[in-house]
Amino acid sequence: PSAEQAQTIEKIYASCLYIQENCTDDLTLEAVASHAGFSPFYFSRILKNATSYPFTEYLNLQRVKHAQSLLAESDLSITEICYRSGFKSTSTFNRVFRQHRGIAPSEYRKHYSST
Repeated sequence: PSAEQAQTIEKIYASCLYIQENCTDDLTLEAVASHAGFSPFYFSRILKNATSYPFTEYLNLQRVKHAQSLLAESDLSITEICYRSGFKSTSTFNRVFRQHRGIAPSEYRKHYSST
């Protein structure tokens, strides 16, 4: 790849790490794109090329991963886990979790809880 392409790849990689580390915050496409130094439209397009997920889906996937570890390793309520994972409502949390994992958060906890 050209130097410009390599720099873009590095910025996308850094942005993915940024999203993973801050997924519990109220992240927006505009804020993450700005952090990476891209327009929201361009960032959205290259993130999807790199991860095969649009921004919101990628963010939700990271939030689900965060919730999975809380479900397996804590006694927090599902509602508390929902909010600590960055979701604004339990209905959205349940729907998105089921979309990505194929089971409800409560079922996931029963299967994978270490407590």
